Amino acid sequence: MSGLWSRVYRRSTFQSKIVIFKREEGFFVGAIMANVVATEVVILVVYFSCLLFTDFDERITLTILFSIGVTFPLAFYHHSWALWLGMDHLIEGLPAERKE
Repeated sequence: MSGLWSRVYRRSTFQSKIVIFKREEGFFVGAIMANVVATEVVILVVYFSCLLFTDFDERITLTILFSIGVTFPLAFYHHSWALWLGMDHLIEGLPAERKE
């Protein structure tokens, strides 16, 4: 589906069919939403874990949460695209490219 960080393949061979990864404009807004929600969940889990299981100072806890808030969305970016494509595949199926 994707290359290193920014390149997204237009199509791929999937089960002997050509599957399109580049969708219409606005399709991956849901992937961005999934990325934001996953980041918020991870930040909340880490925050409550820091409150319950450690005696970190507030400044240390906020530094940890800030670093997670910056790095997790970047690390989860392509996974959120794959998650969104997978959900679309389960609901509607993957569109194949038409040969004319």
